[in-house]
Amino acid sequence: ILAFGGGLGSTVINDAMASLAPTLGESIVIYNITGKGNIERAKEKGVGIANYRAEEFVYGLHDAMAAADLVITRASATALQELAGLKRATIAVPASQLGDQQLNAKLFQEANAVIVVRDKELTDTSTLAKTVQEILHSPAHREQLAEALHVFARPKAASDLATLIIAANNG
Repeated sequence: ILAFGGGLGSTVINDAMASLAPTLGESIVIYNITGKGNIERAKEKGVGIANYRAEEFVYGLHDAMAAADLVITRASATALQELAGLKRATIAVPASQLGDQQLNAKLFQEANAVIVVRDKELTDTSTLAKTVQEILHSPAHREQLAEALHVFARPKAASDLATLIIAANNG
């Protein structure tokens, strides 16, 4: 499992991952990208947990996302688009104070492309563990989520935008 809360991270997600790891068994590893300034707290919470790894920042996040069976992340447009292109099963945790993430989560959830978990739900480790286990132990469910999310991918977005700009410029 790869978990990250964006460049600044999310203490709510970080704390939940350290609590979740022991409930999953050692064969399921959580790789938690904590975000700037959150690494010490995450490492303290993760002391002695064999299947929990925390890093403040990682170069090659794209590769880490591609390698994950499941990604737990904020519902930012950038993260969800990247995961759509990679076809990764995703649990989206919209930041409660960010309206755009709330809208993103709703849109992707209505398309059955992500599982949405709210910040306040992350404190219930047993519910989160059940959701994660259901996804991890069902290849069909992971594939369904990944395929539905992939519908949102726009691999030629830059080229398409350039074409529109050129067309508009040419009148």
